[in-house]
Amino acid sequence: MKNNIQLVSDSFLCSNCGACSAICNKEAIDFKWSPIGRLYASINDNCINCGNCLKVCPSLDYHQLHSTFSDKYIGVIKNVYIGKSANFECFKNAQSGGVATGILLHLFEQKQIDAAIVCQMECGRIPLVNPIIISNKNQLFNTQKSCYTPVPLLTILKEIKDYKSIAIVGLPCHLEGVAELQKTTQRFDNIKFKIGLVCDRTECNGIQEVIKDYTGFESFKICWRQKYDKHKNKFNYQTAPIVAVSDKGEEKVLPRHYRMALKDMFTPPRCRVCWDKLNVFADITCGDPWRLPNIDKIQGESLIIVRSLLGQSVVDAMSVNGELVKRSIDNNAPHRSQLVDDRRSQVIAYSQAFSCMPTSISSYLLDQNEGYEVDCSAQTDKLKAFVELEKNPIDKVISEAYKNIAVQEAKIKKQRSLFYRLKCKILNFFK
Repeated sequence: MKNNIQLVSDSFLCSNCGACSAICNKEAIDFKWSPIGRLYASINDNCINCGNCLKVCPSLDYHQLHSTFSDKYIGVIKNVYIGKSANFECFKNAQSGGVATGILLHLFEQKQIDAAIVCQMECGRIPLVNPIIISNKNQLFNTQKSCYTPVPLLTILKEIKDYKSIAIVGLPCHLEGVAELQKTTQRFDNIKFKIGLVCDRTECNGIQEVIKDYTGFESFKICWRQKYDKHKNKFNYQTAPIVAVSDKGEEKVLPRHYRMALKDMFTPPRCRVCWDKLNVFADITCGDPWRLPNIDKIQGESLIIVRSLLGQSVVDAMSVNGELVKRSIDNNAPHRSQLVDDRRSQVIAYSQAFSCMPTSISSYLLDQNEGYEVDCSAQTDKLKAFVELEKNPIDKVISEAYKNIAVQEAKIKKQRSLFYRLKCKILNFFK
C-alpha cells in the first residue's frame, strides 16, 4: 500500500513545492512533467514508504497550520504599505517596485544573512527556471521578475546545512512547505527570513511552448512583464508586455493579453483550490498593488504586507536607511487589491467541483465548502477540460492556445471599437 507523495500527485494535488524531496533521505522523489507541462512529484524505486513526505506536504497540512488563523485567506497583518526600492537599478529591473530584491539587498548588506534562496530563469529550448542559492548581493539582479511557471524551490534545501542564516523568497505553497518542514525537523531552522510573493496561480510549462512557437527561437528566456523598455528609455508598468529574448540577444515582444488569454487553459487543478493568495506564512509579502488608489501606474510600485515583528523590523530599518520609499495604507488594502472575496467563492466552488477528479487521498483543500453548497458546474467543466487537454501532444495544446488568443484579440478589438465610438460621441457632445 502506498504511503508516499505519489498519492498526492495522482490526485492532481501536488503543488510541486519540493518539500517532500527536501525531507526524503533516500533520494526517492523526482519531479516530472506531464505533456501540458504540469510539474509533479514522482516516487522512484528508492522509496521505503516511510510517509515522511506526506507529513510536510502543503496539500495535506499534517500540522494543521492553516487552522491557526482566524481568516486563513488574510492571515496576520501588522501593517500594510505601498512602496518601492530606493535603489534605482533594482527598481528599474524589477517587475513592480523591486521590494523583494531590495529586502535581500538590505539583509546581505547588514550581514543578517549569508545566503538567499531564489529562482532564476535561464535560456533553453524551453526556458529553464531553477532554484538557486546565492551568497552575495551581486547575484540578485539576475533573479528579478516573476517566472510564472512551476519550480520545485524547496528541493534545494538539501544544500543549505553549511549556512547560518538564510532568507527565502517563495510562492505561498513554497512557504507553506517551509512551515511544515520546520514543524517536522530542526534541519531547516537556519531559514530565518521568509519573503512571500502574492500568487494568483502558476501556469503549466506548456505556456512557454506556445511562446516558443510564436517566436521561433531555438533557445530563449522570457520576461513575462517587462516594465522598462530599454530601447525607448521609458516605463510601462500597467501595460508591460511579454518579451522573449534568444540566447543570441534577439528580442520579440508580445502583448500582455497573450498570457491573460492562456491563464485559465494552463492553470493546474491544484491552484484552483489554493486559498493562500496573500502568502500568509511570510514575514513580509510583496505583490502588485492593483485596484488601489494613487498608485504609480507608469513606473510601478509594490504592495507590502508586514506579517511578523521580524518583518516589521526589516521594513523599519530599510526606511531609516533610505533603502525603501513607502507610505502607509489601511490593513484592508490587500483584501481589496487582490479580490479576496472573489478568491474565496472560487475556491469553494472548485473544492466542491474536485469530486470529478481521480482523487485517492483526503485533503483539507477538498473540504472548503464553508457550510453551503454552490453551483460548481462551470468549475467542473474546467477541471474536466484540463484533464482531457493534458492527454494531448503538445502540438495539439499549442493549436488550442492559438484559438484562445484569437478569441481574446477579437474581444479586445470589440472593446476598443466601442470605447472609440463612445469617446467620439462624448467629444462631439462638447463641441
